[in-house]
Amino acid sequence: MIELDNHKVCVCHGDLLNPDPNYRRLRSLWRSLPARILARIIHPDLVWSFAMWLCSKSPKNKSDRSHRDPTPFLASFIDQQSLEDAEIIICGHYHYPVTSQYKGITMIGLGDWISQFSYAEMENGHISLKKLSRLNFY
Repeated sequence: MIELDNHKVCVCHGDLLNPDPNYRRLRSLWRSLPARILARIIHPDLVWSFAMWLCSKSPKNKSDRSHRDPTPFLASFIDQQSLEDAEIIICGHYHYPVTSQYKGITMIGLGDWISQFSYAEMENGHISLKKLSRLNFY
């Protein structure tokens, strides 16, 4: 929990709020000691290529894939972690931009910077979800 503009804010990645068992197993594999040792030995380009190949095999990687609204997972997270002290919860991972309220807590799903160009902004004590209209690369 951090404090931003006099608000108690919980910031989390979101991947462990309610992951499917397959994701949890894959995450454990990538974080295991043997995987970390191999990643130090094998050239990073090969590790990246393997990860991208593996990702392309996932049925979730289809172009018609719709991203899930994280609101139910965030609400469950608030209940399980006793986060009633938090005023705002911000999470990523779900690639679904959403702002909602639960038990007086503002929940923000950030969306992504790849296709929706969404982000959260706190200004004068108020947080809101924004979207870039275009990207400027210099």
